[in-house]
Amino acid sequence: MDRQISNESLIYLRRSYSRNELSLAAQLEWAIAEAGRRKLPIDASQADLAYMVQDRISSYKSLRIDDGISGADMGRPGFQAVLRDIRSNPKILQVFSYRRDRLARPEDALQMATIECDIRKNGVTFVFNNGDSGPMDASNPDLGELMKLVVEYHQNGEDLRKLAERVLDTQRLLARDGYSTGGNAPFGFVRVLVDATGTEVMELVPGRRVRQQGCHVRWRAKDRDKIAVWILILDLKHKGLGGKRIAQRLNGLGIPSPGAGRTRTDHGVPHHVSGKWCQGSVLELCRNSAILGIKEYGNRSEGTHRRLGVDGHRTLTSTDRNQNNRAKVIRNESSLVVRIPTGSEPLYDVDKWNEIQQTTDERGKNQRGVPRSSDPAKYPLSCRVLDLADCCGSIMYGHQSGKRRLYTCGRYMRTSGSECHNNSVDAEALLRLTLLTLKQQINQYGQLNQIRHLLEERAKAEESNHSTNPRDSEIRGLTQRITQLTAEHQAIGRRMSSEVDDERYRFMASEFDRVTKELRNAELQLVKLQDVVVPAATASEKVEAAMELLSKIILVATDPNARVELRPLLEQLRLWIGLDFASAIKGQKRIVRRLVGGIIAFGGENLPTLLHGAERVTSGINADDKSMSSKAGLREPKCRLNEQKQIGTNYQHAGRTKSLAVCPPNVIDHQESVSSTKVSRGDWI
Repeated sequence: MDRQISNESLIYLRRSYSRNELSLAAQLEWAIAEAGRRKLPIDASQADLAYMVQDRISSYKSLRIDDGISGADMGRPGFQAVLRDIRSNPKILQVFSYRRDRLARPEDALQMATIECDIRKNGVTFVFNNGDSGPMDASNPDLGELMKLVVEYHQNGEDLRKLAERVLDTQRLLARDGYSTGGNAPFGFVRVLVDATGTEVMELVPGRRVRQQGCHVRWRAKDRDKIAVWILILDLKHKGLGGKRIAQRLNGLGIPSPGAGRTRTDHGVPHHVSGKWCQGSVLELCRNSAILGIKEYGNRSEGTHRRLGVDGHRTLTSTDRNQNNRAKVIRNESSLVVRIPTGSEPLYDVDKWNEIQQTTDERGKNQRGVPRSSDPAKYPLSCRVLDLADCCGSIMYGHQSGKRRLYTCGRYMRTSGSECHNNSVDAEALLRLTLLTLKQQINQYGQLNQIRHLLEERAKAEESNHSTNPRDSEIRGLTQRITQLTAEHQAIGRRMSSEVDDERYRFMASEFDRVTKELRNAELQLVKLQDVVVPAATASEKVEAAMELLSKIILVATDPNARVELRPLLEQLRLWIGLDFASAIKGQKRIVRRLVGGIIAFGGENLPTLLHGAERVTSGINADDKSMSSKAGLREPKCRLNEQKQIGTNYQHAGRTKSLAVCPPNVIDHQESVSSTKVSRGDWI
């Protein structure tokens, strides 16, 4: 592969935790400075990094990042993007990474050393803060360099293994003395800092960390109302009620769940916890012995390097890994679990507690240890289907009902029906429709040679039209922003010169500093854009890339044996399927949920309801503020698809005139004649 056509560079940034010793911003600052010193083109800035971190993007412009992912994970999206871009783009000559341990801390040092050697044999140079690793001669392998890389990557991985050993040993010692080993306090409890004599020093608010010599953290019951709810759950469980029925009763009483008011991340998108109880949260409290004043440690193991053993830490075995050789969560044997009294009095009857454990074990023995489906061909649309009914926005998960595969609303499954309806769709019928839609989108433009001709004409037109250059558009946008900031800067300065009120002056001073900083950053970004010419892909390269993708779509859509390749293809296309449901009467009076329409959208932002719906965290912007929402790309939710204005051409189907959009989002409105949750509907969904 000829890499002397041009000179492009990538920057790879990684940190394992948000409180890592070297921030992503510091790594980027070094990379930009180093690229500037070498006079190499880099299309990246701190603003780009902030945008990627905020929206959880791993690849943007010249940046490839992995935020909060261990270096032992070789499937990191940012790292895989680096490998993919190097293979597909012969113009990339440099990869900037602060240290080699930012690239990887692998379990298999030889594997990572081989990956780096292969990249360098293709003419790519790795730039680190302690030196360069230049291209290697493929015809004359350097055994010494390979051994050097193996040793260094082994040392990087060894650092993680030693850290895991220290953490496990320390946590085990803390647990044996009844101290907290980390995490939030149980429901109704608080964390308190105690000294060596057990005297309470202070109460710790959630998230606060205090290091004080001779002091450790214990749990203490505090909220009587929450403890009363916990005891109510145990009483109901002791009477024979299951987790789902208990959750429904608690939700009916309006009692908030333990996670109410918090924010969590699912499918890479942060969202607010609804505060509704589910079966899992109920059973967690039924299993937690903190209500008896007992601290348990080691019930489960999920470490990727070391795990709890008889005499401390141990290495992972085959039982700790799945079919893909990745570490999986396991439940430890009872003999390994540390159970120590915390010093507080039991808040529930011990005999009843033991009866609850026995009953729970008996009920769950048939499902315990049954693995989830790991076959990617079984549910190829997994995590790409959203429930749009009533602005739900939940992922629809694949599961089997009898011999039939379904996608069912995850919110309904998680909350036992308290938050959503039993909205389900036939998995195979939805897959057939998706494949037919992909083929339809391609076939409407003719054969492949006709599509190639159209793409070539479009690419040449864009290449000749300089106004469509995204770099020029960015320069114009920055210039306008600088003009606006300059006017604000001068206006604030004039007002400060005549202000006599101290409090108002301090407020204007802080605003003056903010505008000054933003103005300088914008000016610096503009200078970099004007000085650096980033070579764009040629028209022929764009056409070839598009044709390669089209060929892959056609193969996957027509070959029944290519189901395994469908899911990564849909992720590459950013294809999402949104389905809408409504209540209907089946027979005389039976109320069922029926599929009434849907959308196939290329890009999640094209759906009328985004992932997690109203609970989605919008990066700190108040979604109720319409002016701010429009700037952030937010939209008011539309709860009924048939109320949307549809674009495109009309077509005849089953004697009715429909409207099908020829560009995303594509609206589907196939009406069902039977319930969406019962019997087979064939091709109708």
